[in-house]
Amino acid sequence: MTHGAMIWREGDRWYGAIASDAGVVLLIWSVDRDEVVRDLPDIADIQVGAAARRNLERLRRELHDYHEGTLKKFTIPVAPEGTKFQKEVWQNLCGIPYGKSMSYGDLAAQIGKPKAARAVGQAAGSNPVPILIPCHRLLASNGTIGGFAYGLDEKRRLLRHEGIDYQDK
Repeated sequence: MTHGAMIWREGDRWYGAIASDAGVVLLIWSVDRDEVVRDLPDIADIQVGAAARRNLERLRRELHDYHEGTLKKFTIPVAPEGTKFQKEVWQNLCGIPYGKSMSYGDLAAQIGKPKAARAVGQAAGSNPVPILIPCHRLLASNGTIGGFAYGLDEKRRLLRHEGIDYQDK
């Protein structure tokens, strides 16, 4: 399977992504381009295939539309690597609609593991394609913001963008 990588600017953020023929496997971003370049895995030996290139271009267009407010549901395929449990959590995260939220505990109950709220949070925190798999839509059971791998300011920004109410810590 071939892969491709791309770095681009969208608004005040720099994005970096790796996609395979099957879909997006990694999405990162920062206000600092050098940070994105540094955090992308070594891409020197990546063989770029036509399908991977199409997935990257589609990702760029869909993220642009999302930030413009015209895209509410991503259609770009994702193909993240993870454990069976992580993939189950990520799949269920994709079922949380734009503008809605769910608690870590509610998601744990939804997957049949009601005592696994902390494990759900850990799986969400290891999500390699945030925004596409909307882990930012998870909140603590009391409505507080919870955590986010990109920091609480980024989570607040995404929640505000989607009009999701939350309680700040």
